[in-house]
Amino acid sequence: MWLGNFPSQLFSGNRFRETKCPDYGVDTLPFRKIEELALDNTLLSWHDIASITSNLPALTSLSISANCLSRVTSTLNLPFLTALDLSSNNIKSLDGIIPLRFLPKFGILSLRNNPLQDLTSTSPQPVRFPSLERLDLSSTLLPNLPSLGPIPQTFPNLTSLLIKNTPLSALPSSNLYTIARLATLKELNYQPITPAERQNAELYYLSTIAKELATTSVPNQTIVLAQHPRWSELCEIHGTPDFTAPKPEAAAGTLGARVTEFTFYIAPSPLKNTQASTGPLHTVTKQGQRANNKVHQQQQEPNEKRKLIPLTVDTYRLKGIVTRLFELPPMGCRLIWETGEMDPVEREDEEGWSVSEDEDDEEDGRKPQKMGKEKGKWVEREVELVDGTREVGNLVEGKRVRVRVELR
Repeated sequence: MWLGNFPSQLFSGNRFRETKCPDYGVDTLPFRKIEELALDNTLLSWHDIASITSNLPALTSLSISANCLSRVTSTLNLPFLTALDLSSNNIKSLDGIIPLRFLPKFGILSLRNNPLQDLTSTSPQPVRFPSLERLDLSSTLLPNLPSLGPIPQTFPNLTSLLIKNTPLSALPSSNLYTIARLATLKELNYQPITPAERQNAELYYLSTIAKELATTSVPNQTIVLAQHPRWSELCEIHGTPDFTAPKPEAAAGTLGARVTEFTFYIAPSPLKNTQASTGPLHTVTKQGQRANNKVHQQQQEPNEKRKLIPLTVDTYRLKGIVTRLFELPPMGCRLIWETGEMDPVEREDEEGWSVSEDEDDEEDGRKPQKMGKEKGKWVEREVELVDGTREVGNLVEGKRVRVRVELR
């Protein structure tokens, strides 16, 4: 009986012959002061566990890992229980823990190392755990991002989530997608989520949805948006990203399949004096003056031109096409391809930011640019099309390419 005076009890690894307890009055229960109990690796059934805990009215933390439990068959009469460890059992779906939703102060649940593959339920009624705030799904079998879809409805107040060592966590940018899809999340894998990280994740998520919509026919866009419930909410917060309906693909072997629509533009820039002075008296010819005026005018006014260009031309010929379009001096410009993709920014020093790029890009005729439109801690990837004999089709991607023309 003296064990009941200790608030924490550890019986893990033991084997119980009898789990029934004599009937005691509420005030005479021998274990009424126990608040924490561990019954790990005892091979007790859920019925036995419920029988034992029914005599522990003050219990706040219960650990029952490694007991080969596949299902919670009844709720627990524990009004003060806040934390439950069900790790290393055999729970495969949300149906296995439905009775736990009736615990009034249930805030922490660990399902680590269970063969859990999804969080859906076959129950005809919505399953909600309104008080649950921390959920451990690490080392489970969650396969992909859609498997997290039920979380906002099932765990509406979830603030902390663990998904390490799952097939989901191995996917590219899984943390960004997880943060963006779960609006209430404040901590992921023990790492606090800062406002800047949330903004970056949501902007990245919006851009990926926009790309998916851009490659989907209009009738099927509703199906795509149904897979992303936060689309409307995020558009209200950050603005709707631009996306256009796809054009019909050209048949293989035709000219249309071998050309790309290039959009060239000269961005406005401050007017600069381009006349080089060689002494006190400097003479400028009329032809040179007209060329300078032309350059100044193009720098001051946005000038955008579109042209279908075969992917087999090299960058020398591409630059020749651009100089003829804008009536520029030969070799008097640089071509910067704006990819529209966002890359993470790494701090190089206190004065600026740099973007990590592949080392082989410059050898392939593409020179990564450190400058871009910075959005939080992400920067738009820009690539210079370096002069050379490589075909343009090896340097750019997509059927529509936007290129910025920078005057030298």
